Amino acid sequence: MQIKRNMVRFTSALALFSLLLSGCGKANTESQTPPANQPDSSVSDGQSTQNGQGDALMQVADMLGKSDDEVKDLYNGGTENKTEDGSMLLGRTYATTLDGNAVTLETIYSDTLSVDYISASFTDKTAEEVKGILTNAFGTPEVVEEKDAVEAKYLKWTKDKVQITVNESYGMAAVNFSPVMG
Repeated sequence: MQIKRNMVRFTSALALFSLLLSGCGKANTESQTPPANQPDSSVSDGQSTQNGQGDALMQVADMLGKSDDEVKDLYNGGTENKTEDGSMLLGRTYATTLDGNAVTLETIYSDTLSVDYISASFTDKTAEEVKGILTNAFGTPEVVEEKDAVEAKYLKWTKDKVQITVNESYGMAAVNFSPVMG
């Protein structure tokens, strides 16, 4: 149980760190769209629903476990994130839209260069709006942890062996996709 708590804390900290970093670089004002071989993830009202409209979010989750070769051309290829000396590929950053919402996706690779973790930052959405999008797509979340002192809430959905989590804190929401452990 202690290992699971430490993993949750690490995942939450990593998600918040990546959310903060995504706002530090030069803004990418060009919207990237999936290549022609990818299904269109746009929905006219910009919302996902439980009736199959959360497909764009599950396409993101489907990247988990895939190699860099399998995901490098998705969402127009994104930008490689390498170590400072350029010797190791750590993941990719993609600026795209999902169901009509601007999103920055950041993948983190395992040592075998397969997608181990994905963070999604909804560019123009409040924490409540992000929670609404995910709730419409995946149903009512499980509230895992709530801390009033730091105004933080940790929500979790599980679908098809994928864990989708949201760490809400100070009006921001970090969305994370990871394989279900155990």
